[in-house]
Amino acid sequence: MDPKSFLNLAKDISSEFDNIIKPPDEGLPSPTEKVVYFSLVRGTRGYLEKIVHQINGSYDNGWYDSCAVMIRRLIETLIIECYEAHNIAGKIKDPKGTNGDYLYLKEYKKVFTKTQRYWELISPQSLVYGT
Repeated sequence: MDPKSFLNLAKDISSEFDNIIKPPDEGLPSPTEKVVYFSLVRGTRGYLEKIVHQINGSYDNGWYDSCAVMIRRLIETLIIECYEAHNIAGKIKDPKGTNGDYLYLKEYKKVFTKTQRYWELISPQSLVYGT
């Protein structure tokens, strides 16, 4: 086989292989729940379910930085959901911005302590030990 024919054959095989083995359009569900139990978000919002699958899936594959980024995204999203549910989302939006962008996570702490009256803070130990 001459080199040009061999190169064309290799390109054809590569193209066929890409069509057969391409990644799914949607992410696959994670096989385990080592970081966040899926039951916590099942039936809520689709984007929360996707984030939890990505958290668990990236952890399962040893992509710990990716897992941490997705955990941060989940926390940010849940904080925004809380503020929107109490109709106070404006408190965590950038006052200088005109697009309605939310503040960065590091700035939420300042705002959170000022809006604490909207929810009761409990310690993780009280959930476990009932104290």
